[in-house]
Amino acid sequence: DKLLPHCLSDYAAMIDKYPECSLFHTNSQIIDASSKVIGIQESRPEVESAYSMLWHRMFGGRSKQFIGDFAFRTDTLRRVGGFADFPCGWHSDLVTECLVAEQGGVVNSIHYGFQYRNNTQTISNSAHYYKGKVEATLMAADFFDDFLQRAQPKATTDDLFLTFIKEGLSGYVTENLKWYI
Repeated sequence: DKLLPHCLSDYAAMIDKYPECSLFHTNSQIIDASSKVIGIQESRPEVESAYSMLWHRMFGGRSKQFIGDFAFRTDTLRRVGGFADFPCGWHSDLVTECLVAEQGGVVNSIHYGFQYRNNTQTISNSAHYYKGKVEATLMAADFFDDFLQRAQPKATTDDLFLTFIKEGLSGYVTENLKWYI
């Protein structure tokens, strides 16, 4: 994986512009073993809530999201207990992103700042870790149940995102579990 040359300056500009936010996202290019770009992430709004981010990740086609896409305010990350500790790190990124974005949302760059290297050696692409993935998925389901119960949406669209996430969570978990087994 690689950060592109302007990635850190883009993060600095977003952090300065949105001091109330604690989670910042840069767009990613997906590269192969020889660093050829073979895919890209979809565009995102400049600012969105944790609920919008979560709905789009679960149901809106954001399957290409990587921990390297994000920068976190350290004080907020510490306040939420650091990165979620799940087996194989599975779902840890999304759970942590939700916790950090819960209050101030997430700021998304329009620029590509990260290159994710797609390869067969990752945990994502390996069937070897299926037990850990199953355990982590069940832990994530418990987290999301709790997260959604305590949610305090600030916008009407967030009410809709929450309704749709709650209605679809069981199916999302089931589909994830089917994929591992």
